[in-house]
Amino acid sequence: MKKLHLSSLFILTVATVVRAQSPMPPPPLSQADADWAVVEKSFTPATANAGAPRPPQDQKAELIQWGLRYYRGILTAGAEFYEKYPEDPRRWTAVMQMLDKSGWMTDGIETDAAKQAADTVISASDRVRWKEKLEKLRLAGLDAKDTPARARVYFDSRTFSQVRNAAGKALREKRPADIAAVKAEFDRLAAKYPDQPSIGSYANGYVQLKEEAGATPDEIKQEWQMLARSASEAVRKVAEDRLRFLDLTSRPLDMVFTAADGRAVDLGRLRGKVVLVDFWATWCGPCKEEIPNVKKVYAAYHDRGFEVVGISLENGKLTPQDTPEQTAAKLAAAKKILTDFTVKEEMPWPQYFDGKYWKNDISTKYSINGIPAMFLLDQDGKVVSTNARGELLEREVKRLLKL
Repeated sequence: MKKLHLSSLFILTVATVVRAQSPMPPPPLSQADADWAVVEKSFTPATANAGAPRPPQDQKAELIQWGLRYYRGILTAGAEFYEKYPEDPRRWTAVMQMLDKSGWMTDGIETDAAKQAADTVISASDRVRWKEKLEKLRLAGLDAKDTPARARVYFDSRTFSQVRNAAGKALREKRPADIAAVKAEFDRLAAKYPDQPSIGSYANGYVQLKEEAGATPDEIKQEWQMLARSASEAVRKVAEDRLRFLDLTSRPLDMVFTAADGRAVDLGRLRGKVVLVDFWATWCGPCKEEIPNVKKVYAAYHDRGFEVVGISLENGKLTPQDTPEQTAAKLAAAKKILTDFTVKEEMPWPQYFDGKYWKNDISTKYSINGIPAMFLLDQDGKVVSTNARGELLEREVKRLLKL
């Protein structure tokens, strides 16, 4: 009997081991999950453009068509999911994406040629109908009980974006801008959602508008000092970061490092020259779009005293669990991506690299929370512009070089 008992135990043990080594396959996706996968896929631009890359900025018609094809895919997939699953909480993520990319409805569609290009993808009448539908969805999101807090803030903040964009456009067109309306809308959001982290970004949007309107550095500092006393922790944090940034940039910048290619970089040794400090990354689309402009200005004015220093926020994909060997391998791979890119694009200036992504040592020091970001330094090493891109870069470089 003992032998039989042990054999039975052995068979039971083996069966248990076999079952442990052969896990059950995951359950099949529900139809809602499968449909959601379609929505998520639409968030990738290449999906709607057969893998075609984003056209360069100077190809206006092609860029508009590319963007509208991308946006049409999000609208179609998002609206279908919303209608089909009226109680699925993921519908609000779809609506957020639909609203977030709604700028493609208007961006650059001003000239007759641009309108003709846009109409080949989404007609003008359809664009109007979609705008009306999006507003209804936004209001539905504000009223619904199952709207996540982050989505609710986003839906409510669209009014801030509208008045902020209208004021910015007025300034660009040399018309009076209603900055008071922007401030009032920001104050409303900060009072209503003081604990939401995203509220801090609207503080940036408001103060940046004041800068665009011609506020002096002292006035901007005073504005941040007032915001640093806000009841909203998110607003206080942003304000404190900006005040630290203003303090750091009020005196000559000091950066000393060994570039990715081994060159020694010391901003102190570049005094007497105009220097562009460019925060960017190879994974950043808008950063790469600006490269031809930087190369053009560098080629034209380098011999006259213009230098560029890159601060690359490459993603080494590091984790706390990495062994030293894994960390070294990941950093080497990320550095190779950077150096291969700069060689291919013929970017001769030095690049800072640490592979820490958004925790990059230099970008963190200067509270850089979005790229591209640029510091244009005068001959004394002081920051004279944080918006030196596009045509403004060459104008500012020429002004500083007295050309």
